[in-house]
Amino acid sequence: MGRLRKLASDSRVEVRRTALWALGRSGDISTAKLLIEGLADPDITVAREASLGLCILSRRPEGCGESIDPTDDSQMKLKEDATDQERKTTSG
Repeated sequence: MGRLRKLASDSRVEVRRTALWALGRSGDISTAKLLIEGLADPDITVAREASLGLCILSRRPEGCGESIDPTDDSQMKLKEDATDQERKTTSG
């Protein structure tokens, strides 16, 4: 498990995504912190895997309510022409 935790912060997107996939399916609740941190990953596929991992870990594979599409500016309460900095600091 230690190796997966280390790989969750690797510089390569595919490695982080795969590590979060495995952590989310580990059944170990102590991995939740890493998965939550993964939600803020700059790569959307990694963040999505972290979200799915949390759903599986919490035994709620369909999620915990209304889903949010992080690519939909209106759902994220952003203007269509938002800057990268605004996108990073918006809490949604």
